[in-house]
Amino acid sequence: MPDDVRAAKYDAAKESDAHIQMKQMLVESLKADSRFSPDSIKEEATWKATGGSYHRRRPDVQAEFNGLRIAFEVQLSSTLIDEAVARRNFYLEEAGLLVWIFRHVETEGPRLYQGDILFLNCGNLFVIDDETVGMSQRQERLHLRNFHLIPEVRDGRIHNSWSPPNLVPFDSLTFDPANQHIFLFDYDREEARLREAMAKGLEDDTRSRFLEFWREKEPLQREHQIYSVVERYRELQQYMEARGYPMPPENVLPVGQVAAFIYLMLSAVDGRPVGSKLQSRPVEPRLHEPEGVHVVLRGSSLSARTDCPPQATGPSSPGDAPQELERGKD
Repeated sequence: MPDDVRAAKYDAAKESDAHIQMKQMLVESLKADSRFSPDSIKEEATWKATGGSYHRRRPDVQAEFNGLRIAFEVQLSSTLIDEAVARRNFYLEEAGLLVWIFRHVETEGPRLYQGDILFLNCGNLFVIDDETVGMSQRQERLHLRNFHLIPEVRDGRIHNSWSPPNLVPFDSLTFDPANQHIFLFDYDREEARLREAMAKGLEDDTRSRFLEFWREKEPLQREHQIYSVVERYRELQQYMEARGYPMPPENVLPVGQVAAFIYLMLSAVDGRPVGSKLQSRPVEPRLHEPEGVHVVLRGSSLSARTDCPPQATGPSSPGDAPQELERGKD
């Protein structure tokens, strides 16, 4: 359905008494705050698109706050998500800001339309009621009640909980017209931070578990050696693959090549021959783990990256372990 046709459909819908009352409460609150230009506070006025476009909207209430044109939409019943997105996109193109207003928020099993707006507005919802109107008039400063989601990590997953309702001044909120967000708490940013921290922790745990296997089972370069710990290898393989790092199955494992490569990297990190029973004098480590050496599984092949030029001599054949590391000349 074209945006203009959809807009006309909603404009023509019968307005409930509750909806009319909510608009009046909002207008009274706006008029109490002198920072909203009195001439700009309008009910059901058409907002025509600029730039020669014939598109238009008719928000429930509109007003201008410190030079920013704001459309307030009172939401009491279900609005299709595509209609909500269409309104958002219109005000985005107009360099305005869309603010959704509710009569109450259902924190236990929120209705679908509240969930849609919650998703579109950075996890924040706003309510106007008798208490917010009274506070706005007494302080001559628009107040709204804010509800927002708070993400937290439990059992390796992100879980959401509701904040207590907050009675907040409108000017204390963060305005983000470029993303059509207005919020007290930036849920999207906090969730991204938690996911990044979880990914970093998972990467560190994965690397530690991978290297722990090879250090504890040193040396493992012959088939009879790797098969003596095959169950432990299978556990490691399943653990790594569940985290996106495929490993060769034990029945096709190129034992010598893989082990020689890994022991070469560990030798560079530890500053001693790793994977060999031969003794050699200790040397200063030339690489630092994890910054210097990143042992990962990408795709189906094992790969490594070093941040320093290689300073170690490798095994002479896939089955040989490193014999000694000599410090290179600067």
